[in-house]
Amino acid sequence: MPLKTTTYSGPLTSPPENPVLAFYLTYALAFKKSRSTAIPTDFYASTSVLTNIDNTTITGAQAIWDYYIQLYKPFEVDHEIVNMTVVTDEDSGDNTLIGEFVTGLARNDRKETVKLPQAFVYEIRKAEEGRGSGGLQIWAIRCYYDRGLLKEAAGP
Repeated sequence: MPLKTTTYSGPLTSPPENPVLAFYLTYALAFKKSRSTAIPTDFYASTSVLTNIDNTTITGAQAIWDYYIQLYKPFEVDHEIVNMTVVTDEDSGDNTLIGEFVTGLARNDRKETVKLPQAFVYEIRKAEEGRGSGGLQIWAIRCYYDRGLLKEAAGP
């Protein structure tokens, strides 16, 4: 099981050579610019599982996509990449993407932006037949962030 590691820091503005990072860029842009019209299975496997910060789970591409739309609905969201590390199992082609971000959450009715440090661990593998983006999909995701800061940003 030979492992290959790729790291990336700073803004992801153009498609990188690493296919997992290129997939992530496509995913992030779709969520930012067209989240209400994007097709969830372009990014999440139909059986994907999100494990939230309180250890609850959400299963399925549509359910996960809807959850994130609802979670970030009150905000203009800006994800600043601190660091991303891709660990690839060269035999299986399976990938783990560990991403550290500072997410700016701004509401139109407020002047300030709340900065929310977040980390996500994505399990990214070959896409289901006829789905995915760049031949890849997210099969599992774990979230790490301070829910109190998110509630503070949402306000009363």
